[in-house]
Amino acid sequence: LYYGEFFFRNKEYDKARKKYLEAYEIFNRLFGQNNRDRAYAILKLGEILLAEGKEKEALQTLQDAMVAMIPLYSNRNPLHLPSPLPQVPEYYLPGVLYNKATALFKLWEKTGDTAYLMNSGRHYRACITLTDRIRSLYTSDESIIQLSQNIRKYIEDAMKASIAIYKYTGDEKYLAEAFDYSDRSKSALLLLAFRDLDEISLGAVPRVVLEEEKSLRNRIMGYKKLIYDQEISGKPN
Repeated sequence: LYYGEFFFRNKEYDKARKKYLEAYEIFNRLFGQNNRDRAYAILKLGEILLAEGKEKEALQTLQDAMVAMIPLYSNRNPLHLPSPLPQVPEYYLPGVLYNKATALFKLWEKTGDTAYLMNSGRHYRACITLTDRIRSLYTSDESIIQLSQNIRKYIEDAMKASIAIYKYTGDEKYLAEAFDYSDRSKSALLLLAFRDLDEISLGAVPRVVLEEEKSLRNRIMGYKKLIYDQEISGKPN
């Protein structure tokens, strides 16, 4: 998987595809269909197709990745979104939605078909919603930093799509949506900065209480993970 990532970053897409397919087969053989790394390998195969300019093929592959990441979801229509969106989403799911939205936006740019543009906006909105949900659940610094790096990219492209939809429809709600995305981008950076200052800003709160809060957050996340594992097990307890 990481070897494939190395080739992908160097734009050696054929080599990357080979490694991702090998990873997919290994995960599938060892862990079966309900495995996050297997689903991640599908996501990466979709990203290769997108990088190669094969947007329609990428959409279908990314939809398959989404099916692999959401328990009890099986719709392979590449324009479909689950409703409601998962309350405890898989960590990589926003990346799937972002890449689907990007593929749809590029198809609109190529074809002029506004259905692609409107669907792109829907997928960007879903991506931002799930990113916010994940950001509220994860407690590790590494996860939060990675999310914060991604969310700026997600929001900037979502804002671009909203402005394009506003210009096409003249509906000011999409302009308001673009402004909302702008505010979200700023707040994401502030939240990341304040994570390192929580003990300073809450100086009156005893350290033992802060540690208890962190422990409770971790336990809550652990239980949510157990729930998710049961949901995808096929025979939930």
